[in-house]
Amino acid sequence: MAAVRYEYMAQQADVEGELDAAAVFRAVATSEDNHAMGHLEFMQDSGDPVANQPIENTMEMLQVAITFEILKITQCSDFSVVNEVGH
Repeated sequence: MAAVRYEYMAQQADVEGELDAAAVFRAVATSEDNHAMGHLEFMQDSGDPVANQPIENTMEMLQVAITFEILKITQCSDFSVVNEVGH
């Protein structure tokens, strides 16, 4: 997510003509991608802590992806309820 955020910021900097800032945001986005890949490579050996499942092969990765998406939907639904109550 961090890499996407910085890429978005880079696009905005491009729109505003801030090319040096855009380049910095893109460099940070690349760094965040590399950082995340390191975590994923570690989790391939230890398993995904969020889904509490192994991710040693493609089929396991697909199952973890499904579990993770279901968790996101659940969390977003919970957030919507909290948000409605807060307003």
